[in-house]
Amino acid sequence: MWYCLPMPNAANALRQIDTAREELTKVLGECPTSGARIAKVLAALQSLEREFVADPGEKQTARRRGPKEAKTVEDYRVEKFPSRPAVLAEYRSTDAEPFRCPKDIVFATATAVQNLKQCKFVDLHEAVQKALGERVPDYHIRTALRWMKHEQLIRHERAMFSPAKSGSLKSQATKAWKQLEAKG
Repeated sequence: MWYCLPMPNAANALRQIDTAREELTKVLGECPTSGARIAKVLAALQSLEREFVADPGEKQTARRRGPKEAKTVEDYRVEKFPSRPAVLAEYRSTDAEPFRCPKDIVFATATAVQNLKQCKFVDLHEAVQKALGERVPDYHIRTALRWMKHEQLIRHERAMFSPAKSGSLKSQATKAWKQLEAKG
């Protein structure tokens, strides 16, 4: 179970781009003869996505390598509510609403990274949704991944996620969660 929480407009647009990309990939599987047309649309989506993630001062031709450093992230907190499960909240320096990710999705993401060993985001997103038996917004998973990377529990290299240390990633995430909870 996940909860719809406010998110910035750019994040919503990026989520819609991801959804469009996933649907186009499905169409390609069903109708391989439309590959050239779908490739053009995917290229347009990629260009649009770059507009949302580019820094204002960044040159138009510059390409990002790996995930952008989260220099705007100021803090991670565990937020508890009386009527629903605890969430991981990612606070940013922009005073925007924090990104929030329910606890069960954080741990399902850790388990999926552990089980897949090395995976792309699309495969990870699919594995988390399958494990939870419901649709999960990609920003929840991305928030969990950024936190795990911040805690040095995972590596993100060449668009692939993998555990940073040997042992159970879920256990390591649980320990980091408890430390974050204690921090208050």
